Amino acid sequence: MRAHPSAQWSAHLGPHLRRYRYWYVSAAAHAVLLAFAVHLGAWQPAARAQAREIAAGAAMSSHAQMRQRVADMERIKELMEQSMGRDEAARGDGTGKDPGNLASDVADRQAGNEPSNEANSEANSEDERAPRFDATTAPERPEELLARAEALADDIDALAAQAREAAAEKLLARLPQEHDADGAAQPQTTPPDGPAPPAGAAPQGMQPAPGLAALQPGMKPPADAAQGAAGGQAAGPMDEAAATARVARLAAQARDRLAQRQRQLQQEVQRDQHGVAVEASRQISRFLNRDVAQVADKSGRYGGTGIELFGTGSGRIPALDGGPLARASGRGIGTGGIYTNRLYVNSWYLIGPFEGRHGLQLFDNFSHPPEQAVVLDAAYRGKEGRVLKWRYVNSPGYPLVPPDPVENGVYYGYTELMFDEDREMVVWIGGDDDARLWINDRLVWKGGNRNKAWFWNEIYGTRNSYAEQYNLTEGKVRVRFRKGRNKAFFKVANGPSRMYFSMVLTPP
Repeated sequence: MRAHPSAQWSAHLGPHLRRYRYWYVSAAAHAVLLAFAVHLGAWQPAARAQAREIAAGAAMSSHAQMRQRVADMERIKELMEQSMGRDEAARGDGTGKDPGNLASDVADRQAGNEPSNEANSEANSEDERAPRFDATTAPERPEELLARAEALADDIDALAAQAREAAAEKLLARLPQEHDADGAAQPQTTPPDGPAPPAGAAPQGMQPAPGLAALQPGMKPPADAAQGAAGGQAAGPMDEAAATARVARLAAQARDRLAQRQRQLQQEVQRDQHGVAVEASRQISRFLNRDVAQVADKSGRYGGTGIELFGTGSGRIPALDGGPLARASGRGIGTGGIYTNRLYVNSWYLIGPFEGRHGLQLFDNFSHPPEQAVVLDAAYRGKEGRVLKWRYVNSPGYPLVPPDPVENGVYYGYTELMFDEDREMVVWIGGDDDARLWINDRLVWKGGNRNKAWFWNEIYGTRNSYAEQYNLTEGKVRVRFRKGRNKAFFKVANGPSRMYFSMVLTPP
C-alpha cells in the first residue's frame, strides 16, 4: 500500500526542519525585522509630518496670541484716552487726535437717546466677547509686533502719568472748597493713585512671591530686559519666543495701568454719578472683565420657591489702597520671585461635591470626613453616590471655581502656604454661597448669611472691576503665619447657581 503524498512530504520535511532549524528561525526573525523596518519606514515620515504640523500649529497660535496682545494694548490706549476726555488726551500726546466722542455718548445717555441699561449692557457684553478681527492688521513679523508693543507701552505709561497729574490737580482744586465746607479738611499730599514704585523696590511688609520669575535686585536680567531702555532696540536679533514673552509682559503692564485708571474713575464716580467718568468706568470694566468666567446663573431647585434665602441689608466690599496694583498667584511669600501686593492663592487639593442642605440650612451645613482629617489618598462617597477623590487644581483664572459645581453641594480645599519667616498678613476672603477658612487648624473666617443679597447684586449685577482686582471679597482678617509650612483648609457650601472661593494675601 502506497503512502499518501502528504504523509511522504511530512516524512521528508521533519528531518529537514530538524537539521536546519536554526537557519529557519534566523530567516523568520529576519523576516519579522524586515517587516518592522518597512512598517517603521512608512510610519516615520507620517510621524514627522504630524510633528511638523503640531509645531507649526503651536507657532501660529503663539503668533496669533502675540497679535491679540498688541490689539489689546491698542484698545487699552484707546480706553485711557477716552477716560481722560479729548482735551486732556490731546494735550498729552500733542497730536490733537480725537480719542472718541465719549462726552456726546454721555449726553445721549442722559438725554434718554440710548436703549435701556439692560439692553445696552447685553449688547456691549456681546461686543467685548466678539472676535477682534483688527488683530490681523497688526504687523506680522515678531520684531514689528514687539516694536509696536514697546511704542504702545510708552504711550500708555505717558497717559497714566498724565491721569495721575490730572487727579492731583482735581484734588488740589477741591481742597479749598472742602476746607470752607467743614473747616477741618486736611490737605492730602499724594494723589489717589500714586506713581509706581522704583524698579525692583518692594514695599515694607511684603516680599516677592516665590516661583514667579521676574527681574529682582541683584539678579541677572533676562536677555530681553534691556529692550526699550535705548529706544526699544535690541543689541541683536530676537527670536519669536523672546519677543512673545516680552510682549506678554508689556500687555500685562498695560492692563495694570488701565486697572489703576479704573480705580481713579471709581473715586470720581463716587463724587459725581454722571458724566464722562461713569461711562468710561463702564467701558473699562467691560474690557477688564471680558475673560472672567462665571458659572451659569440658573437654578433648578430654588426657582419659584418664594424663600427669601439670602440676608438683606447693605455692606461694603473692602477697598484697595490707591497705589499701583501688583497681582500674582501662588502659595508662598519669600525671596526669589516677583514683587506683589496681592497674592491670589490658586493652587489647592479639592474634593466634592458632598451632600449639602437645601434652602436656609445651607449656612449650617453637614460636616463630612475631610473636616475631621485631610487624607489626600482617601476616597469617599459623595453626593448622589459618586466616588470622590482629592484632585489637585492649579487654577489659571480668578476666582477659584471647584470642579463639578452642583446645587446643594459641599466642597473642601486644602493647600500649604510657605513663608520665609514669621509674618502677619491680611487675608481677603470671599465665597459663594458660604465659606469657612481654617489656618493651621484654627477657624479664622466664617461667612454666614450677612448682607448676602446686597453682596451678590454688587459683584454680579453691576459693572465693576472686582475680579480684575482679585477682590471678590466679603471680609478680611489678620493672620499670623509662621516660618515654613502653614496649612490652609476651606469649606464651601453651595445653594443655587454660582459658586466660587477666593483667598488673597496682602501686607498689613
